[in-house]
Amino acid sequence: MKTINLYPWYRGLVINRNKTTTVRLGDECARDYRTGEEVQITVGFNGQKPRLITYGVITSLQVKKISEITLEDLEGESPDSATPEMLKATLNRIYGGRLKKPVNGDDIVTIVKWRYLNKQNRQ
Repeated sequence: MKTINLYPWYRGLVINRNKTTTVRLGDECARDYRTGEEVQITVGFNGQKPRLITYGVITSLQVKKISEITLEDLEGESPDSATPEMLKATLNRIYGGRLKKPVNGDDIVTIVKWRYLNKQNRQ
C-alpha cells in the first residue's frame, strides 16, 4: 500500500481528520498516486521510519502551476498552507534545502485530496 507521509507537526490535524489535502512539488500522478487508491497516512521526518496514523483513499489529484492554485484547491490543507502565498513559503521550508532555487509560481505541484477510512489506527 502506498503512503502519504506528512511531517510530524501535522499529526493532530490528521488525528482530528481536519487535514484532507496535501500539495507535493512536481507531478506525482505519473509515478506515485492514483484516484481511488487506498493509502496509509503516516507522519515522520525524512530519513526516519514513518509512524502510521490512519488510512485514506485518494479522491482527487490535480497537477497545476502554483500560480494557478485557488483557495478552493487548498481546502483541507494545513493552516500554514491556507493561501497560495503561504503555500509557497511552506514548500520553500520543506523543499528549500534540496532545490537550487526558491519555489515560485511557475513550479508544478500535485494537489492530493483524500477521505479517511474507518480502518483501525495505530497511533
